[in-house]
Amino acid sequence: MNTETVKTITAKFGGTSNATGPQCMKTVSIIASDAEKRFIVVSAPGARAKDDKKVTQLLFEIASLILQGKQWNHLWMEVEQRFIDIAYEVTPQRSEFLKIFPDVEKSISENPYEDFIVSRGEYIQARFLAALLTARGENAVFVDTYDCIFFLENGTVNMEKTCEAIQRKIPPEGYVIFPGFYGQGVDGKVKAFSRGGSDLTGAIIAVATNSIYENWTDVDGFFTTNPAKVSAARLIHVMTYTEVRILSYAGSQVLHPSTMPLLSKFGINVFIKNTNHSSGTGTLIVQKMKTPNKGLVGVVGSTGFTIITVKKIGAHEEVGFGQKILEVFSQLGIPYEYELASGLDNSAFAIKTEQLKTSDMLVEYLTTAVNPDDISFTQEVGVINAISYTATDFTDTLLVLERNKINVTSQSYTMASGQIFLTLPEEDVQHAVAVIHERFFH
Repeated sequence: MNTETVKTITAKFGGTSNATGPQCMKTVSIIASDAEKRFIVVSAPGARAKDDKKVTQLLFEIASLILQGKQWNHLWMEVEQRFIDIAYEVTPQRSEFLKIFPDVEKSISENPYEDFIVSRGEYIQARFLAALLTARGENAVFVDTYDCIFFLENGTVNMEKTCEAIQRKIPPEGYVIFPGFYGQGVDGKVKAFSRGGSDLTGAIIAVATNSIYENWTDVDGFFTTNPAKVSAARLIHVMTYTEVRILSYAGSQVLHPSTMPLLSKFGINVFIKNTNHSSGTGTLIVQKMKTPNKGLVGVVGSTGFTIITVKKIGAHEEVGFGQKILEVFSQLGIPYEYELASGLDNSAFAIKTEQLKTSDMLVEYLTTAVNPDDISFTQEVGVINAISYTATDFTDTLLVLERNKINVTSQSYTMASGQIFLTLPEEDVQHAVAVIHERFFH
């Protein structure tokens, strides 16, 4: 998609952008300052402080109480109060918008299932934002994503039906406010995405309207590493979807993982922007860069992995040996994260330890499938992902870790994607990230 010819923008505003009255007014100002931001997607109000609960968290608790047949009205009053506080922060006068709550409370009683209940935070926030924009004299309408995002039986989105419905629902002019996080299942019930699914809602609407996608959050964009842990982290101004996937996978969770394949497939460019720093440049994510990034693009680390190594003499001559192991993972519902370079007759895989339900059952299934000589588990493993298109940077990365006495247990470099992948003891991950970042960015 050529962004220079596209005149509309889909802008998604996350929970921190809607957490308080002042934050909501920042969102309203950002929208109203640009008529090209026609399609707006909102999350439910997020936490106001570290010890605060998100509205969606409260709604999950309500759903749990309802499913247990327990009283839930006290928690609903807490949800209602969050929105009342926001409304009063925006305007001292009692808002007509507040009349919505009895109807929503009644709808929860009539639809006592989790997906419907947890979706009400986005539903209310979208209605509220449309009311705020209208009160400013803006032409703004609310469109419920229940009526225009449709799921298939396998849980994926029916993009053809969804795009047609969105295009029918949007008016020719004005702002269109959509609630994020949910759509309609094949059974006609509300179906929610996984946590963070408002990002995916925004991506779907951007595809349906062929618009640029802006994701407004509480960070300035993607950084060369986690700025909360390395103060010298630098903003990356432009990067590719592949680079985002690599850095997101091991730690930089700025976008919901499912958004990137969808946006990349349809050639939609994305800006990551900060609601609290709206004048910042942000990070632009594109399919392909005219001038590729040079040097190390970024480095991130993650912990909590287990390495499973399957050994069998002659395995490299056995057709389908690795595939049989992957089929076992599939049968047990274990998603493997990485396949590691492990030697002639070994196959090794990194798995998130939390996904490893029982090692005994895995050993039993693997023994039946491939009759190995040995199966071993190495726990408390960390992963480093870095990106560079210069092969010597891979060598330099290993040298700097060696100088700092950090033991790398597995290593690989893929020139096409620029991915440097390393495993190491998890207690060394943050130190490793810091010294690699210092080597290339100081």
